[in-house]
Amino acid sequence: MKKHFKLLMLALLALMPFALISCGSDDDDDNPSSSNTIQINGKSYEINPYVVQEGSFDAENGEGEFSVGVFNQVGNTKDSWFYQFSYTDSEKPKVGDDFSKKSLELWAQDESDACYTTLTYKSGSAKVVSIDKSKDDMTIKFDNLKMAGGEYSYTFNGTATVDFNFARH
Repeated sequence: MKKHFKLLMLALLALMPFALISCGSDDDDDNPSSSNTIQINGKSYEINPYVVQEGSFDAENGEGEFSVGVFNQVGNTKDSWFYQFSYTDSEKPKVGDDFSKKSLELWAQDESDACYTTLTYKSGSAKVVSIDKSKDDMTIKFDNLKMAGGEYSYTFNGTATVDFNFARH
């Protein structure tokens, strides 16, 4: 009997996540990041708040990184694209910081999705406008931030909230 009770409990635990899933029609609309868009090379992309790559800062090496994830609609398919930024600094980001002044680099997919390329800062700014450490969020305002290298060039405009682990050392 004890064995059957354990199996029943395991089955109930396995089914628990399905009982907690909500439908799209009853989702709260008070999450501003769910409708944010950002312009990349003049085209508006919806920011992807669901699949994130956590940003962080490594104090020992004086390096940090963060990602802007967007949806790219191709026909009936919605892909997730990530633009991975890296920078150097002596401390974690704070409100008012401009990443363009911190040896900013961008690691991005090429147009064919075939490979990634590293781009360097050319002009514009990427300023931290708010930080919410309780949510591990950092909001960055991009103002004509141009990153280029070789035949590739990306210009970012708009505001994006990115995931950033402030507790990590």
